Amino acid sequence: MEDNRFNYYHVWEKIFKNSNGDIRGYQNYAKYPESMKDAKEFVEKYKEQIIA
Repeated sequence: MEDNRFNYYHVWEKIFKNSNGDIRGYQNYAKYPESMKDAKEFVEKYKEQIIA
């Protein structure tokens, strides 16, 4: 059976890192886009949170 689901991960408005770049905290969930225009801006703004 093929699994067509995807994992859901939170996207954060702000990520706090120490001087070494290690994540130390998060603040506020990001608001998900409501249109394709908003989606493009969302991806650009939060692309560093991609989990590969």
